[in-house]
Amino acid sequence: MSEVQTVSATVHEIAHSKLHDPKKQEAEPTWKVVMVSEGGTKQDYRLDFPTEAEAEQATADFRVRYEPTGLHECCVFPGVAELLTALRAHGLVTAVATSKPEKLARELLEENNMLGLFDAICGSRPNGNNSEKWQIVSRVMESLGAVPEETVLVGDTKYDVLGAHRCGIKCIGVEYGYAAPGELAAAGADYILPDIPALEGFLIG
Repeated sequence: MSEVQTVSATVHEIAHSKLHDPKKQEAEPTWKVVMVSEGGTKQDYRLDFPTEAEAEQATADFRVRYEPTGLHECCVFPGVAELLTALRAHGLVTAVATSKPEKLARELLEENNMLGLFDAICGSRPNGNNSEKWQIVSRVMESLGAVPEETVLVGDTKYDVLGAHRCGIKCIGVEYGYAAPGELAAAGADYILPDIPALEGFLIG
C-alpha cells in the first residue's frame, strides 16, 4: 500500500481571508471572538476586543457576511496547489478534514479549481453530529481505508494537533497559517515546519 498522507485543510489551512479589521486587531485584548460553525464546532479566532458587546457584534457581522460574500474573498496560499499536485504525482493520497461545513468547503475548493486534488473531503455536518475535529478526521480515514501509521495530518492550529492525536496519527504543524506564536508546540505537534517548501521537502524529499 502506498503511503497515505491526509492533508487537512480548513478554510484557514488552505486560504486566508480579507475579513479581518486591522483597527479591531489593535484593540486591547480582553474579549476573544468564539465562533460556532454551522455544524456546531467551536473555533476561537485571533481577534480580541475591549468589550463583550464588540466581540458579540463582530461575531454577528461575520456570520451575516461570510457565506454570501466573505467565502468568495478567500484565496489559496501560494504554492498549495503545486504541493498537492506533487504529492499526488508521488502516489500519495490527499484529503480534506475541516471543521468548516462540508458544503462551504467544497464550494471554496471548486471556486479555486482544487476539487480534483483531493481523494476525500469531509467537513462538519448541518445537524452538528460527529463534527468535532477528531470525528471529521476519523471519517476521512474510514472513507479512504487509511491506517494511523500511514497517515499524517497537516494543520495550523492546536485543534488540528489535538484532533490528529485523538485519532492516533501524527500532526505536522505549519507556521504559515493562523496559529498564535507557540500554539503548535504547546499543543504537542509532532513536527513544526515554517513554510510550504519545507513541508514538501519533509513529505516527499
